[in-house]
Amino acid sequence: MRNIGARVEQYFDKATLRLTDLMEARLQHQERDAQNAYEKWQEHFRRLNEDNMYQRILDYMKPFENLNQQQEKLNTTQQQLAGEIRQTNERLLQKIEADAAIQQQLLKQLQTLNTNMEKSMEPGPIKAALGKVFGGGQSRR
Repeated sequence: MRNIGARVEQYFDKATLRLTDLMEARLQHQERDAQNAYEKWQEHFRRLNEDNMYQRILDYMKPFENLNQQQEKLNTTQQQLAGEIRQTNERLLQKIEADAAIQQQLLKQLQTLNTNMEKSMEPGPIKAALGKVFGGGQSRR
């Protein structure tokens, strides 16, 4: 019995040693996994700190800081341009009206000139007499 008891005890000792070795190996494996996870998290937070998302957001929003002033300046410039365009249009209309009046005067003068030309081309008594004397007279009527 003692021999069997010694063997059983020896068997349990070996089993316990193997279980202890297995547990230690598992513990080491878990510690390595935990260390790797810790290092990955550290790297992640280091990158976040370097990246500084808050600063990136501030930098992104920087062009919009003076948006109200820029909009007001744009509105003022647009109003000035509208005023200048209005003045230019008024001047252009005045010029067109003045040109129309000049064209009307020119038309009247051309009509008067045409009337006078027609009258000068008509044979009068002196022209008819000269035409008979010099032989070139055909009367136009």
